[in-house]
Amino acid sequence: MILKIKLIIYCLLIIIFSTSCQGTHGMIKSYTAKSSKKEVEEGMKSISDNVDYITFFDNTDDSGINRKGYIDILIETKGLKKRYKVHFYGDEVFWEQNLNFCDFAIIKINGKTDNKFGFWSKEKRIAIELFEKEFIPLLESVVGPVEFEK
Repeated sequence: MILKIKLIIYCLLIIIFSTSCQGTHGMIKSYTAKSSKKEVEEGMKSISDNVDYITFFDNTDDSGINRKGYIDILIETKGLKKRYKVHFYGDEVFWEQNLNFCDFAIIKINGKTDNKFGFWSKEKRIAIELFEKEFIPLLESVVGPVEFEK
């Protein structure tokens, strides 16, 4: 009987997790670093301080997502201007307990969530390529390897 109750609770937690903000949160693409959330966020800020075509914003848009764990990064280069809403997974307790792990994702590009792009969206592909060619190598030079699906 106890096993059955645990199984039901476990199933409910999976459903809640997968349908809440703690799930994919409409992610466009996710990334993982073997550094703390604090180190990654500070690394992002330092890139913005040292590179003139990348700007870091701390919760500045009107999306209603204005709390810890969300940032905006603007990349303006090669005739392109893309603004990325980045979400750090977890919460303050999780971030403090996981000093060698940071999972973050792009959840918006120029205010558009993944479901607002078409399946074969050229705009989304170009924006992801820009982020991964211009921003990720700079971040890796500060925090070490950043993993993502190719």
